[in-house]
Amino acid sequence: MREILENIFSGPVKYIMIIYLVIGLPLTLIYRKKMKNKTKKYLEENPTASKIIILTSTFLGDFSDNLDVVKVDGKKPNIFCEKMKRGILVLPGKHVVEAEASWTRKKVFKTVHTSTGHKKLEIEVEAKKCYSLKYNTEEKKFVFEEDENI
Repeated sequence: MREILENIFSGPVKYIMIIYLVIGLPLTLIYRKKMKNKTKKYLEENPTASKIIILTSTFLGDFSDNLDVVKVDGKKPNIFCEKMKRGILVLPGKHVVEAEASWTRKKVFKTVHTSTGHKKLEIEVEAKKCYSLKYNTEEKKFVFEEDENI
């Protein structure tokens, strides 16, 4: 085990790790702090805003999916990150959300990638509530529901 670690950290990986620690990690921390401040400011300006958490899954390399919210009411969404989860902030009322789901399934001889393309969803949210948005690949539809566990 020690030999393996010495071999890994003796080659070019050592320099890549140093570059990441010097440049990448500080930039990541600055970005996260900026996003957190932006979210805090938005929630202070709009105290009735609701959160919609975007749920995705990965099953040990066999299957993975992704869900992107492209637009909310024709505008760029207010994105936030909380506890390693992504989401969007919306004001109470009815909204048109444009989203795209894609998923990848690994098979024996090939990898299959599937996408829904941009789909418009009509949703209604109440003040100060949490919701989840996910794509059910078996039923081939978006699922939007109130989620108290988030």
